[in-house]
Amino acid sequence: MRVEKRRDGCVAVRFRDRYVGVSICEQRPMLALPKPLGRARPALKAKTSPWGKNFDLKKSPKIWQALESPGAKPESV
Repeated sequence: MRVEKRRDGCVAVRFRDRYVGVSICEQRPMLALPKPLGRARPALKAKTSPWGKNFDLKKSPKIWQALESPGAKPESV
């Protein structure tokens, strides 16, 4: 398919060895989107937890100290 725009402003379309009749369609105007009905849902607040608020690894015992503490190792039978 070959589309030709000629100097006089017309457009011609040729398919194989024949010209095909065409017409130019204008672009449709954009339509405004309808406004949603009702009111919007309120935004959900994130639930905060104080779980890790006072958590500090620098104050914790070293791993070898934690293993040596009583109750860290199960007693062998």
